[in-house]
Amino acid sequence: MERKVDELLPEAKNWISRCLTLGLETCEFYGTSMKNSQRPSDLDIVFKKWKLDTSPEKIAPNGIINGLGILFGELMIEQFRLEWRIVTDDFGTEFALIFPGTSREIYPRDFVAKRIDPDNNEFGFFEAMQNLIKDELSRNK
Repeated sequence: MERKVDELLPEAKNWISRCLTLGLETCEFYGTSMKNSQRPSDLDIVFKKWKLDTSPEKIAPNGIINGLGILFGELMIEQFRLEWRIVTDDFGTEFALIFPGTSREIYPRDFVAKRIDPDNNEFGFFEAMQNLIKDELSRNK
């Protein structure tokens, strides 16, 4: 299959908006307000609280993947002027953040999904990814 990178259509923008709301609600549920914050380290706190949550009210994994993944993406767009795109390739179709003027991209939902497994105790990855993006952008100036 030929790889395609597409602009977001209105329905994709609406989906991102709904996921952003879900992400903000998830943060509130776990006691961290993101309304005035632009710190991925707060998302790291929320993710860790979610992983340790044993209550019946625990948010479903897809809610974490979509909510926190998209919320992180929006934070990176605000901070670094990245852009959402839809990438389709041999692996499927996914939302990606594109580094303008380069062929570089990241997949925020995927890097959350990789850490959902109960046996994976990796924390601090939102802040680490922010630092990687910052380093990458400073090298490409």
